[in-house]
Amino acid sequence: MKMIVYGLRLVVYLIHFMSISLWMTHPFTLIALLVGSGLSYVLITSYKRRRKEMICLKDYNSAIDRKL
Repeated sequence: MKMIVYGLRLVVYLIHFMSISLWMTHPFTLIALLVGSGLSYVLITSYKRRRKEMICLKDYNSAIDRKL
C-alpha cells in the first residue's frame, strides 16, 4: 500500500509540474487528471483515517481485555 501511495503522490507532482503546458494544449485532459488526482487523494486519506481508527479500536479492546 505504501508503494501505491508514493506512486500516486509522484503522479500528482508530475501533473502539477506539467499543468501549464497541458492547459495550453489539452485543457480537458488537465481537468480529468486533476479530478482523478483529487479522488485518489480522498481515497488515500480515508484509508489512512480508517486504518488509524482500527488501530485505536484494537488498543481500546486490548485495554478492556486487560482490565477483565
